[in-house]
Amino acid sequence: MGLLGLGTAPAQVAPPAPPSEEAKQAFYRGKVLYQAEQPIEALAEMRRAVELAPDWAEAELELGKLLLTLSFVRFGTATKEHALMDEGQAALERAVALRPDHVQSLYWAAHGHFVARRWEAAEPAFQRVLALDPGHKLATKELGIAHENLGESERARAVFVRARELNRIDDEVR
Repeated sequence: MGLLGLGTAPAQVAPPAPPSEEAKQAFYRGKVLYQAEQPIEALAEMRRAVELAPDWAEAELELGKLLLTLSFVRFGTATKEHALMDEGQAALERAVALRPDHVQSLYWAAHGHFVARRWEAAEPAFQRVLALDPGHKLATKELGIAHENLGESERARAVFVRARELNRIDDEVR
């Protein structure tokens, strides 16, 4: 019991401290380097930004997206670098933990499961995205594909109908 027998007040969770200038600089250097087609250097800068500001959701999100992108080995095959993919998924999950209602973080975490063909994890993750943004075109389409790969033909068909309503120009959902 707290003061006057009223119990204790719930603990207040302080918002994370804003990222340092050094973290921000590493983050923006990483974005610029990626746009300049220097992905390895960009990755080093993004990792540095996360190291300097571990509670910065935006840096975790961008690191995860970059790792996921770099996990595809582009030699004319569908080969994936699974260590990078797993590291990227972990960064995306940290971004979601830091901002649980941020649609873009939720989508990319779901998409990470999708590209890794972890259908059982992708399906509920896409459902979370669509609970917050029912009109999210890619989440709807990829949810349909996840249902299809889980052998849920009727659910897939219903989701594809919705995906088609959302995006009439996507040839993959015709």
